[in-house]
Amino acid sequence: MLRARAGFATLLKGYIIVMKKTNGRTAKVRSFSATDEDVAMLEAVAAYHGHTKSGTIVGLIRREFWRLFPGGTASIKPAHGARVKTGETR
Repeated sequence: MLRARAGFATLLKGYIIVMKKTNGRTAKVRSFSATDEDVAMLEAVAAYHGHTKSGTIVGLIRREFWRLFPGGTASIKPAHGARVKTGETR
């Protein structure tokens, strides 16, 4: 019986490793409040793009963040080698 538990721990550990990001940062489980209509819209957008709801939210937040702060902020810097826009003309 003890061996079976060790095998289960290995499977569980393997599952957690899959959830880690390649750059060493781990994603944390978060929650949010939304109306049923908001969740339905999120599900529709996620299905259209073929992403998970979580991936859709993160993608939208990242896109909006870099649109607003193309050079990053004091605590969030662009990735090494990223092309940074210095000035925008409209």
